[in-house]
Amino acid sequence: MDLAHIHLLLNHFPTIGFLVGLGVFLLGLVGKSNDSRRAGLVIFMGIALLSIPIYISGNGAQEVICEAPADQPCPDAVITVALKAGGTGYTFAPSMKFSGGECLSPPTAIARVDSGAVTNLQVAYMGFGCTAPPTVTFSGGGGSGAAATAAMSSQRILVSKATIQMHESAALIGLAFMELTGAFAWLGLWQFRRNTRFSRGTLSVVLLLSLCTFAVMIRASNLGGEIRHPEVRAAALTASSTLLAEPPIARQLGDWVGGAGWPFPTCETLHFIGLCLLFGVAAIVDLRMLGVMKGVSFQSLHRLLPWGILGFGINLVTGILFFVSDPWQYVHTGDWIGSQNSAFLWKMIFILLAGSNVLYFTVFDEPWHLESGDNAPLAAKVVAAASLILVVGIMFWGRMLPFLGGSF
Repeated sequence: MDLAHIHLLLNHFPTIGFLVGLGVFLLGLVGKSNDSRRAGLVIFMGIALLSIPIYISGNGAQEVICEAPADQPCPDAVITVALKAGGTGYTFAPSMKFSGGECLSPPTAIARVDSGAVTNLQVAYMGFGCTAPPTVTFSGGGGSGAAATAAMSSQRILVSKATIQMHESAALIGLAFMELTGAFAWLGLWQFRRNTRFSRGTLSVVLLLSLCTFAVMIRASNLGGEIRHPEVRAAALTASSTLLAEPPIARQLGDWVGGAGWPFPTCETLHFIGLCLLFGVAAIVDLRMLGVMKGVSFQSLHRLLPWGILGFGINLVTGILFFVSDPWQYVHTGDWIGSQNSAFLWKMIFILLAGSNVLYFTVFDEPWHLESGDNAPLAAKVVAAASLILVVGIMFWGRMLPFLGGSF
């Protein structure tokens, strides 16, 4: 299973799952039921967590369905190259040129040389708009005699790169609204725990954000469906099925963060500050559950949780900015899971599990019975120990990105 499979498996949750949560939340508001309100807020928070890997896996899916350079459209046919003669006297790999075939964007390929002859050819880009198989010629390399022929499938693959880029930007905006909704949903749950009632202001903000989020996610889902379905695609995008005249907001934001200047180092600094907040609060709460600082009640520690959530939010925002600046360094070939960067995937898994642990200390009753001097129940100790392991694991996999994941 790779990121493309994960994206296909999960990509309906931000719309269908969020719609379920919105319905439950609205029922709670209309019926003035605290249980329904809490259930709706929990669903919002869960979908917000799940949206992180859904967004990230989208870039892995793009890499599978659109193997093309950033400045070229997605291939619309399968083009293969067969070696007819290896030639002689080659001291290095010759360059390959494709001509003819009326290609709007010609294919590219790489030759490999062994013992003075061309022994292997690999198509790097299958081109776009070719009406017939192009002619292959070799030049350079210090030798001569190499020859190859190209073949082209008759079936057209109508994948729109313009729609991919629009979908990516819509998904990024949707992710921003989704995480804001999840953050205020958690705030509502936290306030209910402390005050045994919901704040009207918080519920109003959650309602407004949830409606905006659902509208944005509907648009992102619609654009995602148009990528490989020209029958429902806008006529302009079907006709020009190539590139947008101007990069959409996701690519512009990525170029701004990844370019020379202050954004990337500033995000690095904020990421470290957020990590300190997250780990510091998690360590205090979890160690209390495990028997350290027994003189402190859980209700006293509960007021620290917003600082931990703030740290998580800072890390999430800066982490997404890192990812948008250069998605391919995070979803390239890895070793442990599928075909993408294993260290990054493990980090995402640990983040999701750590985020779900927050729900335990926010929603469930067991920690709230923990007064000064009391021992935590077994379930609370297990969750606390798991939380510590997960937070350390997040830091470990993040640090291992250059070594096990090949990033940067």
